[in-house]
Amino acid sequence: MMWRRVLLALLLIYALSALVRVTTNTLDSRGAVDFYTYWYDGVLARLGINTFTRYQNQAIPEATLSFVGVGEQPIPAVRFPLPANPPLGIILFTGLAFFQWESAKVLWLILNGLCALLVPFLLIRLIPSLKPPRSALHWEWIGLLTLSFWALLAVRNAIGNGQLSVFTFFWMLVALHLDKQGRRIPTGIALALTLIKFSVGTPLLVYLLIKRRWSALTTALILHGAGLALYSLMINTPIPRLIEQGVNILFLLRLDYDIRVVNLAALMPAGEGFVLLSALIVTIPTGVVLARHWAAIQRTPDTAQPLVDLCLFALLTLTFTLMLYHNYYDSLIIGGFLALLVGLILRPSEASLSRAHIRWLGIFGALCVILMSVPGAALVNFLPRTWVSLWLDVITTSGAVLLTLAWGVCLWLLGRLAQAAPSAN
Repeated sequence: MMWRRVLLALLLIYALSALVRVTTNTLDSRGAVDFYTYWYDGVLARLGINTFTRYQNQAIPEATLSFVGVGEQPIPAVRFPLPANPPLGIILFTGLAFFQWESAKVLWLILNGLCALLVPFLLIRLIPSLKPPRSALHWEWIGLLTLSFWALLAVRNAIGNGQLSVFTFFWMLVALHLDKQGRRIPTGIALALTLIKFSVGTPLLVYLLIKRRWSALTTALILHGAGLALYSLMINTPIPRLIEQGVNILFLLRLDYDIRVVNLAALMPAGEGFVLLSALIVTIPTGVVLARHWAAIQRTPDTAQPLVDLCLFALLTLTFTLMLYHNYYDSLIIGGFLALLVGLILRPSEASLSRAHIRWLGIFGALCVILMSVPGAALVNFLPRTWVSLWLDVITTSGAVLLTLAWGVCLWLLGRLAQAAPSAN
């Protein structure tokens, strides 16, 4: 249809502008601000300094480090008060810590960009209708899903800040594909990489628990245990002490809802009681729906299994995003939900969806893409700063609302898929 081609052209232009935006943001002196913390953890590891205690009571010695291409340089200043990685993540980022800051953040931009480039193609491969041979209609939907993901404000926000969100989502999808191929050990390796940012990667852990992928789960546990042991040797700190310090850091990272977050608690009054209430509001219905339909889901025929698995994955990612603290850039996980909508629009019979259902799902999906792709802080160049701050508050609130609605739609779709499963046998 002509409207899809026009939309494709507009999304392509917008996605290209987003590419320019994330590049200029990263190269700016204030760019990749979150990556600085990850990189600095690696710098401290090279010095043999415990990142969990450094920011509280341990001074950095006056010393130099050798960086690739520039030789010996003074240790850079600390910009942030707390560490950001589990031991396995610190060890991985130590590799980038051999590069000076300006070079390291460009390398991270390239790696993050590659992950963002590949995420839509991994999502597409989860949709059974879009497997070869593909029709012209299928190619249009592939283009819409791909460009919609690249256009999301959360994606350029994550890459511009040097965040782990895109990297984590990429490895979550890699793990899903490896699991479908029955490659349990590689699935566990991918799971271990996602758990470097556990607030985003936890849904994959729960998904594999539900699927009883014990060898994959054991592999991830072994890798994180090995990371803990190696880091213990690097900084000469006993493992029990490291675990204690890591737990203390988690308690220090109190949920601060004065900053912009996207979860259900962000839509409620401030207070720990409302944080707990919002978590219960999300987790109880999810648990009830899974328990109610689990037997039917187990009887899903092979033809419908990919969509059921995609729906389960999307539901878990939305549940944990709404339940835990997440900044706006983490809302890019809505990509799994958008892929589910495309899959059901192309194969509505799998969930016994009517034309009216398909129409409303399409409208809601389009609304999610439009509202979650609007310009963000770039407007500071055109509007007064106070207006931009208000605009960012609106974006964050609308993102939380859309994620909540998507979660509700996912609950409904999982029920439809489960109800249709027995009749398909």
